[in-house]
Amino acid sequence: MRAFRAPSGVPWEVITSDGWTLHVHRYPPQGAPRGGPPVILGHGFMMNQWCWSLSEAGSLPIALSRRGHDVYVAEYRGSGASANPPAKGHERRGGGLDGWRFGDHVQFDLPAIIDGVRAISGSETVHWVGHSMGGMAGYSYALKTGGGKLASLVTIGSPARFGHIKGLFGPTGPLALRLLRKVHLLRVRLLVKLLLPFTAIAPTLSMRTSGPAHYLSLGERFTLMAEAFANTSPALTGFFVDLGENDRRLISSEPGEPSFRDLTVPTLILGGVNDVLAPPTAHRVPFDEAQPGRVAYRLFGDPSLPDGEAGPGLGHADLISGETAIQYVLPVLARWLEADAPLRLPEFRTNPDKSPHMKAV
Repeated sequence: MRAFRAPSGVPWEVITSDGWTLHVHRYPPQGAPRGGPPVILGHGFMMNQWCWSLSEAGSLPIALSRRGHDVYVAEYRGSGASANPPAKGHERRGGGLDGWRFGDHVQFDLPAIIDGVRAISGSETVHWVGHSMGGMAGYSYALKTGGGKLASLVTIGSPARFGHIKGLFGPTGPLALRLLRKVHLLRVRLLVKLLLPFTAIAPTLSMRTSGPAHYLSLGERFTLMAEAFANTSPALTGFFVDLGENDRRLISSEPGEPSFRDLTVPTLILGGVNDVLAPPTAHRVPFDEAQPGRVAYRLFGDPSLPDGEAGPGLGHADLISGETAIQYVLPVLARWLEADAPLRLPEFRTNPDKSPHMKAV
């Protein structure tokens, strides 16, 4: 299956304050560099660097580097090249019997990755582009730190509320949570590879949570299943199960608590109408709740737009990789990253009027 995989970036190491060695994979500008802030791509839950590069023609980091961007694909603790915990003698926070947590990504991983890329590139700020959990971590980091090191925040298929998760786990959710907490490491890669034959013979079933199968080629689907998944910890899995079972929010809306109204970083939300892991009701929450003029939103497959402007009805994995994503998502993302004041561009709808879409570009 590796024959389908795109070329990797150049690996760099960054060290977290609690002793984990993380890797960022650099794709330097091809041709004349644009000179703007570097772009960090942060993957989602149970993913690694390959979720962004299911094929060479469908690789977002390669496509951005060809436009002159300095691109870094991050891997958090426990994922891909960053899988090894600290050696004895280091603080083992996030590496205990129940493994690392979402809070470890926010408190330790993102600061190390962002500061590491700033040091490598010499830039004061970076663009954080997070898919799924990567966007959730981006929201939490921006609210926790004030976002001063972020030129902008882009979230792609990143839910902010989780009631819809109940339907994915079904009535076995509470029992599954108890069992998951007793397992030291979830061998996700092995489980997914067992399903690999169904990627060809039953793509609609096997790709249900990844998006409509026809937006990824057969080779891209094989790469997703064979290469892009990562083992994960029971504590991190339990975090998501708890959010779904108890219909919790990522960021509180209670008075006196940090909220999306405190978001000061220019933010772009990208989503797909067929995303079952992050449907519009879940991923557009910051657009509805942020202060006016802070957030832009684009829903691919938006039924309120004419067919020529709506774009394809993308799902989850196909929002960030594959030739369809390069054709439709890349131009929107690139316009944002390459503008001096993206929220002022006339083709971007921002949140004062609570419009359900951003005008197509």
